[in-house]
Amino acid sequence: MYFDDEGNPQPVKRWLVCGAPASGKTTYVLDHMDHGDLVIDFNQVGQALSLRGKDEVPDNLTETVAGVIDYLYRLIIDGKIDARNIWIVASLPKDKERDLIAGRLNAVIVSIDTDIESCIANIMNDAECNDKELKKEILKNYFRNRKA
Repeated sequence: MYFDDEGNPQPVKRWLVCGAPASGKTTYVLDHMDHGDLVIDFNQVGQALSLRGKDEVPDNLTETVAGVIDYLYRLIIDGKIDARNIWIVASLPKDKERDLIAGRLNAVIVSIDTDIESCIANIMNDAECNDKELKKEILKNYFRNRKA
């Protein structure tokens, strides 16, 4: 719950933004979010905890990042977030996974359905992406899992 400009309690809107790597999930959130919204993104949390660049979060911190995100999910479930919107950014190739997390967090699913060629172009144009070949393999794996 958050309080609007008149001090009235309002329900928090929760959005689960899903799609392939480099599909535009973060861009979508940046284009739609308001000042003071909470954004939960594995890559961004990893960057914050490691002070490393995009795609450079050390493997040894993966469980720690997941634990921080799980803690944030518990705060969402318990209604302890004071924000108009909560944006959860995740790839989640399988609809079952999307539905499970959306149900757990009472979130609306926003599916960013960008084709693989456009995602590859985004990877190639991303100056922050240091290992483009690895990112393309991750992308191909996403699309294989999406079809399964």
